[in-house]
Amino acid sequence: MELNKKLVKNRLISFEKIIIEAQSQEHIDLGLDEINNFFTALDATDFIEIFDYNKWVKSIDFDINSSKELANLDFETLRKVITYHVRIDRFIEGHLEELIKNGYFLNFIKVLKNK
Repeated sequence: MELNKKLVKNRLISFEKIIIEAQSQEHIDLGLDEINNFFTALDATDFIEIFDYNKWVKSIDFDINSSKELANLDFETLRKVITYHVRIDRFIEGHLEELIKNGYFLNFIKVLKNK
């Protein structure tokens, strides 16, 4: 399946609205099902890549955990970044939830929408 950037962006925009609404209520109360459904949907669009993310993360020259770095990355690198975080969440429970809470993922969505 070829990556459909428009579909990916539409899914990101819908998730962005959910995050913004939760933040406006001064707390983020996203259910685990909501988060899982979103990333399952991204996976279904082939946005989540299959690659050796452990080897890749050792070779990059930016801080993968800094949302300030995201604006400087191209679309394909952004795919790798989010794939890395999705894979890490399998080993570190709550990793994605923390990225949502600290604003990293919201910034990721804003950057990706402009690519």
